[in-house]
Amino acid sequence: MTALLSKTILKTTGIALVSGIALVVLALGCDDNFLTRTPPSSLSTETFYQTEEDAVSAINAAYATMQKNPLYGRNYDKVTIVPSDDARIHNTVGEAFENHAFNPSASQIMDVFSGLYEGVFRANLVLQKVPDIDMPEERKNRILGEARFLRALYYWHLGANFGNVPLIEQAYPNNPEKAQQPKVEVGQIYDFAISDLEQAVDVLPASYGSSNIGRATSGAARALLGKVHLYDENYEAAATAFEAVINSDEYSLMPNHREMFATDNNREYIFEIQYKDTGGSVWGSQDSPNLNEGHLRARLNLPEGGGGFGNIPPTQDIVGAFEEGDPRLDYAIW
Repeated sequence: MTALLSKTILKTTGIALVSGIALVVLALGCDDNFLTRTPPSSLSTETFYQTEEDAVSAINAAYATMQKNPLYGRNYDKVTIVPSDDARIHNTVGEAFENHAFNPSASQIMDVFSGLYEGVFRANLVLQKVPDIDMPEERKNRILGEARFLRALYYWHLGANFGNVPLIEQAYPNNPEKAQQPKVEVGQIYDFAISDLEQAVDVLPASYGSSNIGRATSGAARALLGKVHLYDENYEAAATAFEAVINSDEYSLMPNHREMFATDNNREYIFEIQYKDTGGSVWGSQDSPNLNEGHLRARLNLPEGGGGFGNIPPTQDIVGAFEEGDPRLDYAIW
């Protein structure tokens, strides 16, 4: 028993001795900031923006905001389309929007509002961090132009849908209270977007190769510039921007209106948000007795991938807006 106890004490002492030596060695090799260093495996706004690949990831994140439901999904439609006479609510929440009984605390409004400012925040980070990255100037300028386009797009949505809103020109990742800016007149929001777009036009390419489809082009910046001028009621400037897009020969109408929906990134689209087909299941199939996506495609000869939830169906008002015999009606209204 004594021998066993001695061995245990010896082992314990040995471990303590080795640990003590290790601590001494570590202490000798450390500076005063050892305990306050950022873990090398942890990313932050101070440590991330180092390489050209980091710059690409940052601008991709600014695009990714558009793929979320609050912006180009059902919540955005509920906030912007349902209060008009073009659509109504069916089989889903949001009747307050149809009845004009909503208030600013509605979750759908907050989702859209905060989603747009998330996009502004990410674009601001690109514009603040990427200029200091050592990378080819041409690509750097293009990425900065993309960020200006996206920031202008998010601010156009904010101005067009909410009117007077805060103008946040910088990202404050470590001091969010600084982002609590007062509202400004919507005209100032449009002026800010116009300035961004005028700078973006000069550095964005007219088109991209297949590996970069979906990125903002000079044509997209000019088209959005015209749209912002239009909402700002500067019709002459809007016409000038739109004419530049038309005369660029980069875009044209598809011969068959159906092809506009059937073909991704076709010549009729000026800027198209990119989504990935994750191979998820479809609600039902053509063999199902329900009137689902498969039946809609079969009955109306829609392109593969057509369909929808049917939560926000069109009204007769928008059906009546089509002229008699307009072939676009069959593809716009299901």
